[in-house]
Amino acid sequence: MDKIALKFNIYKPFGNLIRPKHVYIFVRDIDNKTLLGSKPRFYPAKLYRFLGGGLDDLDYKSAAIKEMKEETYVETLNKDYIDVVKFDINAIDIDKKEYEVEYYIVLYIPKIENARAGDDVEEIVHLTEEQYFENIKNWYNVPKGTFISDNETNTRFDWYDYGQIYGKVHELSYKIVMEKLT
Repeated sequence: MDKIALKFNIYKPFGNLIRPKHVYIFVRDIDNKTLLGSKPRFYPAKLYRFLGGGLDDLDYKSAAIKEMKEETYVETLNKDYIDVVKFDINAIDIDKKEYEVEYYIVLYIPKIENARAGDDVEEIVHLTEEQYFENIKNWYNVPKGTFISDNETNTRFDWYDYGQIYGKVHELSYKIVMEKLT
């Protein structure tokens, strides 16, 4: 699996910087659109992210199987996934506290026909390449000072930081997946 180190300066950590390991799943439908999930009651408008979540005590492929079932109701197998990239993320907050997080990106090989939003996402969107890159632009353009309280970290974080990290992860992942598919 390719590895990429990313470093960010942030205001305060958000929940996905507290959990040390995550798996995110690159999923395509039968029309070659990319499936992303959203939580409109939590995320700022028009922001969508990869399906997936924390590894907890699982290896990343077992976590991908679990997350796909939770978020799309689609049953998958270990052989349905190929490794894409592992991001080693280092984030330093304004108090100089460091957060080391691993994001594993996997590609779900079969093309999905019947995904519907499950337990952890409220909405699944199917994006064309143009819409996918518009989503990345939306992540990068979240204004600084878009604060929200995070119950997981018991602090306030800035959606801007989340946007910088997720924008970069989604941007680089797409390029690597497209290279693997050609």
